[in-house]
Amino acid sequence: MTFKKIILCSLILFLLSSMYPSELFEVVKIRMKDGSIRTSQILCCGKSGLILWNSRLPYKAELIITYAEYIPYNKIKRIQADNYMNVLPLAIGFYTGVGLALTQFLKKPETAEGAFYNGLGAIVLFGYSISIGALGSVLSVVMPRRYKADEFSKKRIASKGHIIFTNNFPPEVMAMLAKYEKNKSKP
Repeated sequence: MTFKKIILCSLILFLLSSMYPSELFEVVKIRMKDGSIRTSQILCCGKSGLILWNSRLPYKAELIITYAEYIPYNKIKRIQADNYMNVLPLAIGFYTGVGLALTQFLKKPETAEGAFYNGLGAIVLFGYSISIGALGSVLSVVMPRRYKADEFSKKRIASKGHIIFTNNFPPEVMAMLAKYEKNKSKP
């Protein structure tokens, strides 16, 4: 296979993988206080606990009895969410590199050799800044993000797609949440 075919096949595989529904794969790791770890989706967050969706199947109302599970916050040690690439370090590296390269180019050399070294310095500074920014963006994906249970629901990680229902809960989810949180509020 030629290099172009390899790139084309990789691009096709990437595009095909992005066609699957994203909610099937966005799971969180929940470390319980008893030491166990659960890898699951969060259906919704309540005031004193959350409901997990323990299936790879998309949410359906008739499956809630089978796959939904309520866990109170006081049993959760921490929640680890998947990371998304933060492009801010890369953008900062790019603009810093452009600025540093421009300052190098704006210096007026007296000789042709000085002009060559100014150009080389500009290229090196630009490349160095871009590589530091790219490293920062890669580290934003590699470093895990861990949250306390109540912190997770307050910070609304839902905007990143980690929670299936953030508001406008279906009636069956509301009923389940009300059932468990009502029992918890009674002495």
